[in-house]
Amino acid sequence: MKRLYLLVIVCLAAALGLLGFGEPVFLLSGGVGVGLFLYGLRRRNELLVQAGFAVLVVAAAFSAWGEGQALALLTSLCASLAAWDLASYLLLVRYVGSQPEGRLTRRRLVRLGTALAAGWGLGAVALAVKLDLSFGWLLFLGVCVVSGLALSMLFLRRHDENML
Repeated sequence: MKRLYLLVIVCLAAALGLLGFGEPVFLLSGGVGVGLFLYGLRRRNELLVQAGFAVLVVAAAFSAWGEGQALALLTSLCASLAAWDLASYLLLVRYVGSQPEGRLTRRRLVRLGTALAAGWGLGAVALAVKLDLSFGWLLFLGVCVVSGLALSMLFLRRHDENML
């Protein structure tokens, strides 16, 4: 379990550090998100963890809207998503009260790694390809992407909860 906590801290450090490729004000707001995240993890409060994740995502979005480097901010989002997923898994395991098998945790990490690699790869391809789309289409595609990620994470969580 200590390794998972260490992995969460590394992911949060990467997410915060990569926010520095934009304007410094976004680094400050990202620090607030990391603080909320860690405080919620310490207090076993999933709402604070989710609020910290949301602050990190909003900081990355506004930094991308400004002058931030898109690939660094994509990596920051992936690191934030990994930290959020691992923290929710840690909180779930604490709520259940039993130590999961090593195989169950390994499977969770493999699925998370696969989802992150695919998401980062598709995001990098999307950054490399230039399309001329109107704002309405971009908004629609953004909602589809966020909904798809949320649904896939919910599916994976339910699958993991059924395994416990």
